[in-house]
Amino acid sequence: MPIPPSTTTPTPWPPRGHSPPPASAGQRARRQHLQPQDPPGCAAWVQVRTESLDPDQLLAALKAGHYYSSTGPELLDVSLTSGHITVRCSPVRKVLITGGAPGAQVVQGKDLMDCTLPLTMFRGGFCRVTIEDDTGGRAWSNPIHLAPTAAADTR
Repeated sequence: MPIPPSTTTPTPWPPRGHSPPPASAGQRARRQHLQPQDPPGCAAWVQVRTESLDPDQLLAALKAGHYYSSTGPELLDVSLTSGHITVRCSPVRKVLITGGAPGAQVVQGKDLMDCTLPLTMFRGGFCRVTIEDDTGGRAWSNPIHLAPTAAADTR
């Protein structure tokens, strides 16, 4: 049986004269932190590196920092060798290495899946890997703490 058309006028929401409740400090901070290009809330997850889905192993891997966050792309491997960082990932358009120093190491292209970048600018501090795919989805590592020799110039 078809539903008859409504004979009432829809009430606008919020109703006239209604003020939304005041935003909490957390809601205000979230609005200020998010940028227009950021994905909507609840569109990200963590990818945990562990041998099984056993709760104890998952918790141990999370506590050890063996995970990354993502809104789409995959970080397959991140390795440090001779003052460089190598990133292997699903196809992306951008790989960024950022950290405690101003600036970033950036590689842009089409369907990037493997790249190596110098760590010289981060000398003994920390860095973070961020990748971005064609849809704007991003994945980012936890901070990677660098020993003074890991980021040293290897000339």
